[in-house]
Amino acid sequence: MPKIRSYCATGDFFCQNNPGDGNFAIHNSYGKTTTTIAANWIRYMISDFN
Repeated sequence: MPKIRSYCATGDFFCQNNPGDGNFAIHNSYGKTTTTIAANWIRYMISDFN
């Protein structure tokens, strides 16, 4: 099981290493859904994964 996960959306200039793109809309669109997915994975890794 990988210990690193990436939750970057396509076109997110922070993830794509393209600081010349000033559009923050994609980066600011993650919201609660992605945060919940990441939190569930962290809980799994520290409690359920053997």
